Amino acid sequence: MDAIKQSQLRELVVSSLSSYGLNKGESIVICCPWHSEKNPSLHVHVGHKIIPGSFRCFGCSKSGNWNEIADKLNLPKFAFREKTNLSDSHVLDIAARDAINSYYSSIKKQTPRTLKGIEEIEDDFKWRGYNGKFYKRLGGKFYWDRSTEREYLYFPLHMCDNYQGYTLCNTDKKDPDKYKLYTEASKVCFLYDLLIFGDPIVLVEGHFDALRLWAEGIPSTAIFGTQNWSDVKRSFILTKNPSKIIIAFDGDKPGYDASKKIWGEIRTTYSNVDIFYLPCLPDKIDPGNMPRQYINELREMLYG
Repeated sequence: MDAIKQSQLRELVVSSLSSYGLNKGESIVICCPWHSEKNPSLHVHVGHKIIPGSFRCFGCSKSGNWNEIADKLNLPKFAFREKTNLSDSHVLDIAARDAINSYYSSIKKQTPRTLKGIEEIEDDFKWRGYNGKFYKRLGGKFYWDRSTEREYLYFPLHMCDNYQGYTLCNTDKKDPDKYKLYTEASKVCFLYDLLIFGDPIVLVEGHFDALRLWAEGIPSTAIFGTQNWSDVKRSFILTKNPSKIIIAFDGDKPGYDASKKIWGEIRTTYSNVDIFYLPCLPDKIDPGNMPRQYINELREMLYG
């Protein structure tokens, strides 16, 4: 769904529900038409993080897209346009339902984790070739662990504006413990909320792979290792309604094998997905350290 269609759908949802419920943040809360209730518990999304009209009822757990509500309440339906070989409504039904359920369920039960000692990054801070301004733009902060006398880059992890934990990047090159992840890695993607609805997406394995591509102006998200790919992540990726998906994993056999496996899983509901193979060399190449020629090739593959 392009930006114009998304805006049209949002306007339809808001105007249709103006007399039904109350605005709460990025949702309109109404009484659920699928079960009897006096206190509204059905949240209809009208924000920009997932497709407008997507809903979840906290009373009966019913979830779905706008046309299901419209049919139940005798409201105007929306004509989703065709996308590749599937309609947008079909993609939403298959791919987004799990993501929507996870999103709304987490709103109800998530208890944010906090970390002491977090400070704003100074502009002259440097790590792996990039300065503090760059990391601040991506939501990063500085963290000093007084117990170990180590300094880290701290990034909160958000999925659809919902806080899911945090990750730390060790700034000491000599320390083999490069990254720490304080969340369930199988359920979150790094820098996911920076992705724009309808834009192309590059899937990478690790922290710095994603950071390097963002520095190059390439929208990307890290899945925190090939072993942490899941149906939940696939649903979240497809909920962004990307114009194209490119899988760009490490240039080694595990990266090749995982690329083909994930390509096949995405391909079942979304056809515009491709693999960017990096060469398999004695000194492994990954998106975080690949030479300029590969950056240019990836950009050409992404945008044509």
